Amino acid sequence: MGVLKKGSKGGPVKDLQKKLNKNKAKPKLEEDGIFGGGTESAVKTFQKSKKLKADGIAGEQTMGALDGKAPANDAGSGASGGDAKSGGGGGSKSQKWPHINYESFQRRELREFEKLDREIKNKLRDVNALPANDQKSATDLKKNWDKFYPTWHKQVLGMLKMQGDFDRAARSGSSKMSDILKTADKSASAERKLHTAMAGLQKSWDKLGV
Repeated sequence: MGVLKKGSKGGPVKDLQKKLNKNKAKPKLEEDGIFGGGTESAVKTFQKSKKLKADGIAGEQTMGALDGKAPANDAGSGASGGDAKSGGGGGSKSQKWPHINYESFQRRELREFEKLDREIKNKLRDVNALPANDQKSATDLKKNWDKFYPTWHKQVLGMLKMQGDFDRAARSGSSKMSDILKTADKSASAERKLHTAMAGLQKSWDKLGV
């Protein structure tokens, strides 16, 4: 397993959250598989309790400590095992894609939101045909969906392409890895904000019950 940090998503993050909760994380974390600010704070608190580098990055040593293993003193690994950072002299080959399981998670999200997009466009083709008390809500929802969905969709496809570019650069030891990571971090931050808006619209759609 690679390094888990803010922005990571998927099963490994959910496992991390479960382990943090077993170690009495306060407040208790929602085990949703999304590495947000709450998870980062819980990781830092745990790291401090184990006298590890409190950087909020769950690497090999932090995960080992969560499993009850004594921290290893591997040279150059950093106290938290934060492999995404070379710590000087490590070179680009030590870098790893920080957005764990991004591909599998977002491909699932793509399928769900693409299906919802078709459903919204089909059922809200003629808003005036809806009951009068639903028309304003439906109009607002469709307007916001048309605003956020295309941007989010493009952002996710871009991130998936970047992960492929990064994997190819890693295999060849290319110096482009660092540049790809910087761009990916910015894109992941933008995608999280868009995803929050999309999730809110999904809830609004469910409430509308058209």
